[in-house]
Amino acid sequence: MHRLVTGENGTPLIAAFLKAVHAYRKAYCYDEDLLGFTPNEKEILVYLVKRGRSCTAKEIVEFLGISKSMVSHSVEDLITKGYITAGVDERDKRRIILSLSEKGNNASMRFNAVAEDFFVMIYEGISPQDMDTFRKVLAQMTHNIDASIDQIRKSRTGSVC
Repeated sequence: MHRLVTGENGTPLIAAFLKAVHAYRKAYCYDEDLLGFTPNEKEILVYLVKRGRSCTAKEIVEFLGISKSMVSHSVEDLITKGYITAGVDERDKRRIILSLSEKGNNASMRFNAVAEDFFVMIYEGISPQDMDTFRKVLAQMTHNIDASIDQIRKSRTGSVC
């Protein structure tokens, strides 16, 4: 078991990481073109444009790690605002397929540009080797969190949800 890992100033490293995540989400708020969207709506639009094709709400939940109810609410709002469309899957009538509208594509491209500018700024001065190490550490942390959640679910229900 590791003790709490801290940075040079004694702040827990996870707190510094979460601060960076918060700054990333906040970066969207400083662009006039991006006002009026929730952080989840922005993430959904960027996911759809990066994916390059339609998907289901379930796929959004799995990729972004946002709850079903939050995705459902955000998707409904995006449909109402005209940024995405919903259609029935021709192969499986039970599935609803979500797609970007032209308006949604334009907005998501703008979100993506802001995000890329943000990442260029925060990655400044970080070597490719350090970025590779960061990716590996983050992947292991994500794996540990997922395994812990699975273990908690198993202990509560006797099976994985």
